[in-house]
Amino acid sequence: MNKKILIIIFSIIVFINFGYALIYQIEPVVDASSYDEVAINIVNLEEYRANTNIPLELDSAIQRVGPGYELFLAANYLAFGRNFWVIWLIQAILYGLTIIMLGYISLKLFPEIKKNIKIVYGVMISFGIFIDAVQLNGMLMTESLFLFLLVLSFFIWSKIYESDPSTKFGWWIILGIVLGLQTLVRPTGLIIFILLSVATLYRHRLKSILILCLLSLAFISIQIPWFLRNYRVYHQFVFHSATDGLNVLSGNYPGNHGEFNAEFPFYKELKEKYTSPIELNNEAKKWYVNFLITQPFTAMAVILEKIILCFSLAKTSGFWFHYSGKIDQVATILLSVFENIIIISSQIFFGIYIIKKIRDRSFTSKDLFMTFALLALAATPILTVIANRHRLPMALMSLPLVIYFADILIRNYKKMYKEIIIAILILIFATSIDVYLQFDKFKDRLHRVNTANITTQDFYA
Repeated sequence: MNKKILIIIFSIIVFINFGYALIYQIEPVVDASSYDEVAINIVNLEEYRANTNIPLELDSAIQRVGPGYELFLAANYLAFGRNFWVIWLIQAILYGLTIIMLGYISLKLFPEIKKNIKIVYGVMISFGIFIDAVQLNGMLMTESLFLFLLVLSFFIWSKIYESDPSTKFGWWIILGIVLGLQTLVRPTGLIIFILLSVATLYRHRLKSILILCLLSLAFISIQIPWFLRNYRVYHQFVFHSATDGLNVLSGNYPGNHGEFNAEFPFYKELKEKYTSPIELNNEAKKWYVNFLITQPFTAMAVILEKIILCFSLAKTSGFWFHYSGKIDQVATILLSVFENIIIISSQIFFGIYIIKKIRDRSFTSKDLFMTFALLALAATPILTVIANRHRLPMALMSLPLVIYFADILIRNYKKMYKEIIIAILILIFATSIDVYLQFDKFKDRLHRVNTANITTQDFYA
């Protein structure tokens, strides 16, 4: 790829993402507010906590995904003061680097697309201004840092996995550190660590034992301080945070349709009974295990429902609280839906492509890796909460697929009509189911758009 063009693409992505953040100046609320509070306490008190007025073991900080992003914020606050624009700029830069690395990974996976390099550049720019990601890059949210570390781990692995296992030990250690940091930001990193380890073992067999030991050692060394801290506070093993149980409870409770909902009676009962976040989380996990055992068919129906909702266009662009104008909202809807149509359609095309490969017995290790990578990233929303930002890692890692299938469509679109029809039908079906199940939420959003002012938000109010 042309370095000058890559610099231009990188500059456009940073400019758009940072510009959006400066225009809307989004104040931290809900999760973002919690991350900010914890980061402030890390700086001022050298303690990972949200509330200084209650015992540490009852503090709610452990109920937010962490501690990686909070430590990232704290480091920036120490270096630059509590200036949100610094965070927005760094996140815009990280996102720009993320897209550049995805471009390189795409060429590694599908070297034949070098013939149509303009498609690669065009898709990179379109992902760089992907509105669902742009919104998050302008907030104090974990996604920008997690996506960067996620793609960085794939990027490093793609550079070294074919090398002789007796060389590049340093890079395997670096990869372990990146995977460790990734897991501290979001627990999905553990799945990626397992995926890359298994893929390495598949590639090098017994020769990979030493490098996998180094990889594991580096990975675990990043986790140990957090494990020890949690054991000291809670007197039990806490892998990441107290969010997994609450997410599987809320996301799988019949009638919640994969949303995070804290308003149903059983959740409230648990919260009143268990004041400790760890106990509450453990009880939520016990409920889920019991749910799987005692109501397996209902549990399977819930999972099937969430698989369908993964392809819904009604779950795009999740954050709206900073919009007040009709133009802002309508433009966001149209752009988000258009971009998600392309991404989800490529995922569907890939599924059809894999089925054909299996049928023709031409399934390659590359196909296997890409399949398991996407399934690994789909596991979090399907098993926990179906939310737009939880689908974002899978959406972003679909960039190589968008490039690949855009290239195929341009050259053979007349032969792809069956796949296009299947994609359209799946999108319509999934979106219709989502709207039907959550019609009140859909209606509220339409009402907000209809009652908004015709002008855009007053940016300088």
